[in-house]
Amino acid sequence: MKLVVLGCVALLACGEDEVNRPPDVADLDVTTAEDMALAVDIQATGRGDLTFAIGMQPMHGTVTADGSRLTYTPAANYAGADVLAVNVSNGSTSSQAVVRITVTAVNDAPVAAADAVATPFGMPLVIATTALLANDTDIEASALTVTAVAGATDGIVALDAGQITFTPAPGFSGTATFTYEASDGELAATGTVTVAVSSNSAPVAIDDALTLAEDGSATLDVLANDTDVDADALTISASTPPAHGTVAFAAGIATYTPTANYNGADVFTYTADDGHGGTATAMVTVAVTAVNDLPVATADALTTSEDVAGTVDLLANDTDVDADTLVVTATSTPAHGTVTRAAGVATYTPVANYSGADTFTYTVSDGQGGTASGTVMVTVTGVNDLPVAVTDTLTTT
Repeated sequence: MKLVVLGCVALLACGEDEVNRPPDVADLDVTTAEDMALAVDIQATGRGDLTFAIGMQPMHGTVTADGSRLTYTPAANYAGADVLAVNVSNGSTSSQAVVRITVTAVNDAPVAAADAVATPFGMPLVIATTALLANDTDIEASALTVTAVAGATDGIVALDAGQITFTPAPGFSGTATFTYEASDGELAATGTVTVAVSSNSAPVAIDDALTLAEDGSATLDVLANDTDVDADALTISASTPPAHGTVAFAAGIATYTPTANYNGADVFTYTADDGHGGTATAMVTVAVTAVNDLPVATADALTTSEDVAGTVDLLANDTDVDADTLVVTATSTPAHGTVTRAAGVATYTPVANYSGADTFTYTVSDGQGGTASGTVMVTVTGVNDLPVAVTDTLTTT
């Protein structure tokens, strides 16, 4: 009987050992690609119904369990080693399986962030590619380059030698766009650039001043001090004439010519045009300084009779445009008589018994350094002279 009981005890002892034995599990080494989920089946054997539970969470990802199947998802863009553990239980005892994971790197495309820039009306915009790439990123820290530009609206875009040039369409103002490709050498991303093109600004025309001497002419670059914030080339599209002269324009240069003998103030205007609908008008103030004009001495005629003195007002028909008071400063000597003068009146006395033509000249002065010479044409008409009876002596024998 003891042997039987002992045998029964032995059998019971053997059954208890089998029940308390932990499940057999195997550690795993697995590999997945960056950003790629991985399903792993835990291999385990043992008595009874086995249950599976996460014993240690991974540090660089997440894991879910569905029975013996685990699904591991690495953290976004992570590459490297990770590890997790699974507890396998038969209800009485448990074992732990370790899963060692290698996440292999996969190149990620760069991220191109939107850019916003501005340019004046009608002005091409030049941007360094490095400026556009400044806010773009690459998770692997790869060096980025701009490999292409395209998709321009309301203008044209070109890429050359590390620079992007956007040229707005003629007359356009508002919002334009274009795209560019940012590449890490393998993958690329498309970025959008928004360009704010300002509306056309009218030029600013500054008044000018011009000084010249009477009876001369002068030129002035009237656009030299005018400005345009859009850097448009300015031209002259209109003008009003001066009251006391004429003005002509050629490529922004005004040539002013005063009326003959005019001196004093004058004015004319011009309109600066930027070629895009913007205009501005400015005034040119002209000062014509007086210049003394020579007097004009007009020839005179004098007729007198033989042996009779005649007079002529030498200044009566002489003129001075400056209205200076004229005086006679000199006279020449006629060939057939003499001349005296008093306050502009000349008295001509022919030589005795002379008749015929004679001339003399005179000099008139305006007192301002201007002189002129005039000629007096003299006609001496003949007069019958009485005969002269000379006493005679007659001697006879």
